[in-house]
Amino acid sequence: MADDDKEPPMPPAQAQQMASWLPGPFWDIPPLRRNNALYDSQPPFVPPPMEPPPPPADARDDEIDARFQDVLRGQAELASSIDRLRGAIASSPAAREIGPGHNQGPPLQIEELDAESKLLLALLQDKGPRPTPVDRALIADHAAQTLQLSERIKPWLKQAAIGLAMIGVHEVTKDLTAPLWEEVARRIVDLYDAIHVWLSLLL
Repeated sequence: MADDDKEPPMPPAQAQQMASWLPGPFWDIPPLRRNNALYDSQPPFVPPPMEPPPPPADARDDEIDARFQDVLRGQAELASSIDRLRGAIASSPAAREIGPGHNQGPPLQIEELDAESKLLLALLQDKGPRPTPVDRALIADHAAQTLQLSERIKPWLKQAAIGLAMIGVHEVTKDLTAPLWEEVARRIVDLYDAIHVWLSLLL
């Protein structure tokens, strides 16, 4: 191309005026407005709560040992209550009488109660604080059998209370074993609950 065909350079003033008409660079875009209504309608993100880590092995062992000691303590308290009941029966002629109401006693022999309590104690001492799954089932079964003895005492206690109220206060002195039977029934329930808590830690 000949030099004559070239366009003459644009005067500086005209070039400056044309530059003011042209838009800025394509990347110079104004920022988009944030849709606050959309964001405000969404609840803030809350991470799910994390489960607490399991206790250390030594802390769990200490808890098992403590609950087992509760079981042995409950067994000792039951044995003590049975001994007091046996002594009261031996020294109270009315407690040995066969008759209606409170003088007859519950449908349970003191020997049966004592034997079941000693059997459970021997089982606990033999298996220790960490019995095997098979032994745990055996202990739970014997604990349930002991609990049934308590259930056999409770109906008699209710009948004895009604009978004593009907015959008068002066007849209460005939048999003072009813409070001791009630104590034995309560000790059995306490022992059963302690065994249940202890065994639940072993699962």
